[in-house]
Amino acid sequence: MALDSITIWHAPASGAATQVASLDEVAHLLSGPGWSWIDVLDPAVAAADAVAAVLQLHEPDIEDMSHETQFPKVEERPEYIFLIAHTTSLDETRFRTVEVDLVLGDNFLLTMRREDSPGFDILLKMMADGAIEGPDELMARALEIFGRRMLPMLAGVDELIYELEDRSLGGDPSVPQLVQALRRDTIRLRRVVAPQRDAQKLLAANRTHVKSEAARARFVSGYDDAVRIADSLDTARSLLGSVLETYRATVAERMNEVMKVLTVFSAIVLPLGLLAGLFGMNFVDMPWLDRGWGFSALVVVMALIAIGLWAYFVRRRFIGGPRLPRVDQAVSRGMASFVHLSLAPVRLLERALTSDTDGPD
Repeated sequence: MALDSITIWHAPASGAATQVASLDEVAHLLSGPGWSWIDVLDPAVAAADAVAAVLQLHEPDIEDMSHETQFPKVEERPEYIFLIAHTTSLDETRFRTVEVDLVLGDNFLLTMRREDSPGFDILLKMMADGAIEGPDELMARALEIFGRRMLPMLAGVDELIYELEDRSLGGDPSVPQLVQALRRDTIRLRRVVAPQRDAQKLLAANRTHVKSEAARARFVSGYDDAVRIADSLDTARSLLGSVLETYRATVAERMNEVMKVLTVFSAIVLPLGLLAGLFGMNFVDMPWLDRGWGFSALVVVMALIAIGLWAYFVRRRFIGGPRLPRVDQAVSRGMASFVHLSLAPVRLLERALTSDTDGPD
């Protein structure tokens, strides 16, 4: 049976891996030496049923593969290990994760994905170059790639948080919407990373189907990466909460300044209005009414009262608060001067991943 959505690679006991044209050959190949990788992209019902029949998968696992799940999980069967993993999507319009189903047997690995997932091109190249020793190592490398792709994303999240901190101090009204969107994405990614971290810990401890020490070491490495990613996401959520609180405090401070100015203005105008009201009363005997300089004198008195009240409020620091000294540019940048240090581990991981694709360890 030849299905367009299925790509099959077979690695013999010795020699380079070759691509198999038909699914009908897999059953025969699995009964002999070597191992096979069956990759199903955008699986239809016919493809899923055909692969499940060849590999003799359990019915609950077939149902899980036919429906998208929100959280990763791992199931240990006597014949194989069934893992639901997630990786980041290539969608640039919104953040989401892509489900990848993996079934690890003694001499095969099945991967089922509903869309093109990042990192599989690297796995295909490594498979063609003969850099994979077995199905357990291929599965470990896949999970390792899934985790490492998230590390540069976390560096980008940190940069966004720093930018949002600057905007929050400036009272940018777009800050709440941006913070909520970023917080939603971090929560969504955290829900995926946590169970996937626990799954890799179980895989590292499994000795029934994970027989290679190199694969077990990669599962441990992937588990460590997932722990760091989960911790970074928790820290990002806390920082985003602080950014939102800073924005609210900035807006409240600006509102206080506005109310303070209005209050001072009202306090200055109040006695002036009182004097104007007194001299506007209709009594016969009113001072200065019969004097040519009466109006000018009243205006001078009102001006002196206004100036005196203004000076009093300034002295009490109700208005015209203290000016902060100019901050040094290096200090105002915060930890931006250390960004090359924070990116160094990411670059090392990328170099390590690139070196892995050049050939066997």
